[in-house]
Amino acid sequence: NGGFNARIPHVRSIGNNEFMGGPNVLTNECAEQAADGDYYIGLSISGSHRILDIISLELSRPLVVGQTYTISYQHKRGNRGSLNNWLQIGLAETNELDDFGQLLYERKGTEKEWTKAVFQFIAESPGRFITLKLKIGTGARIHLDDFVMQCPTELELGNDTLYCVVQNVLLQPTGNFENYE
Repeated sequence: NGGFNARIPHVRSIGNNEFMGGPNVLTNECAEQAADGDYYIGLSISGSHRILDIISLELSRPLVVGQTYTISYQHKRGNRGSLNNWLQIGLAETNELDDFGQLLYERKGTEKEWTKAVFQFIAESPGRFITLKLKIGTGARIHLDDFVMQCPTELELGNDTLYCVVQNVLLQPTGNFENYE
């Protein structure tokens, strides 16, 4: 999917493409209506089990190690084979082809209609990419859409401190908030 990768910033896709008998992702119409918006991600495994799709989604900033994050997304069955396959979601440092990263979540099968899935994880590394792939199994296609990552909402400022004399206090909050008040 080199043409796709060249045109879509911060995303890298490998696997089925027009040269391997799959659709050209730049010109083919979506076979199904997206859960939200006009497009969705489609992943597949060929009948030979040797060709599979992996896609990396770049985060806007590295994660904070030790923080809890929540990911939600929509999934839908692309064919009957998707009942028996496992979707894996990982956290990687790079978008290199062999860097799936730390496994965050695994789900067997998908629903016939768009269905929301939600999971939480604690960042063990400051990963930069969320990776999606189908675990090798029977030939399958799944559709994924509407990914949302919620960052920690609680602000930790440390222990309460009482000063008897007026002096400067430097607060160093952790988290990825844009403004502090």
